[in-house]
Amino acid sequence: MSTASAQTTDDKKKHQPRDPAREVIETVVFVVVLVLLLKLFVTEAFVIPTGSMAETLYGYQKIIACPKCGHSFPINSHDEVEGVAPPNNPNGRKEIVPLTKYICPNCRHYGLISDLNPRPANNSGDRVLVLKPLYHIRDPRRGDVVVFKYPQAPQTQQTAQNYIKRAMGFGGETLAVHRGDLFVTSSLTYPADDPAFARPEDPLELWKPEYRYRNSTKAVTLFAASRAAGFTGTVPGGFQIVRKGEEQMLADLRIVWDNDKQPTDLAGQLKSRWQAAPRAPPSGARTTRARLARSVTRGTRSTGFGTSTFRCSGK
Repeated sequence: MSTASAQTTDDKKKHQPRDPAREVIETVVFVVVLVLLLKLFVTEAFVIPTGSMAETLYGYQKIIACPKCGHSFPINSHDEVEGVAPPNNPNGRKEIVPLTKYICPNCRHYGLISDLNPRPANNSGDRVLVLKPLYHIRDPRRGDVVVFKYPQAPQTQQTAQNYIKRAMGFGGETLAVHRGDLFVTSSLTYPADDPAFARPEDPLELWKPEYRYRNSTKAVTLFAASRAAGFTGTVPGGFQIVRKGEEQMLADLRIVWDNDKQPTDLAGQLKSRWQAAPRAPPSGARTTRARLARSVTRGTRSTGFGTSTFRCSGK
C-alpha cells in the first residue's frame, strides 16, 4: 500500500507543470553570470576612443566627402565627443572641442565643416575583442595590438581610461626612432647606481617620462656607429631596424587614387595622373630583341606580353 502511494506521488511530480516565470528568471540569472565570468576572465569588447591607431583602427570620427574631388575620408572627432581634460589636471572636467576644419588627403582641399551640407555626424570608434588570458599562454610579440589602462588616471569621472597601442618595445631594450623607422638594441645597460639613470621606488612607475633616459650619450654613440655601418649587424650590440610583420603591413595598406578622384577645379587643365606615353607602332623589320633593347634605352618596362611605357604627368 505504501509502495503504491509513493509511486502515485512520484507520478504527480513528474506531470506537474513547471512555473514559466521561474524558468525565465533562472535562464536570465545563468546568462548574466556566464557573461560576467567571460568578461572578467576570458574576453571583453572595447570601443576605440581616439584616433591614435588610425588608419588601422579608428576612434570617434566624422566621414567627410570632399566637395572638390568626391573622396570620402575620416577625421578624428574624439575631442568633440568626449572632450579634453586640462593638461595640469587629468581628472578634471573635460571641455568639448568642436571640429571646424578639414584637409582632403587626396586633393589637399582646405575647407570648413560648417560649409558641408549635410553636416557630418560623429561615428563610434571601432570595436575590438580582447583575449585576456593570451599572455598567460604565450609571451607578447612585437607589433601586437594591446589594450591597457592609462597608468596616471586609470579612471576618470567613473569611466575607465582604456588605451590601445602596438607593443613595440620590451624590458631591457633601447629604442631609437630615425626618419620614421624604428631601431632596437638590447646591449645597453643603465646601472642603478649611476645618478644619470634614476630609478623609482615603485617599479610600476617606470612608465613615467623621467625614467625613459632619452638621448643618453651611450645610446646616441652606438646608434651613430650602427648607422655608419648601414645597420648591417657588423657593430657589436648595435641597433637593428624593426621590420613590420606581414599582418601589420596588410593593416597599413593605403588606397592611392588615380584618375577616378580628380579635383573639379583642375578639370581640363591638367592631364591625367597616369597615361600611356605615345610611341610609334613597331616596324615589321625590327626583331624582338631590337625592340626590347630600344625599350630599355627609353626607360620603359618590358613584360612577358610586350613592352609597356608609362609616365607620370601632374600630381
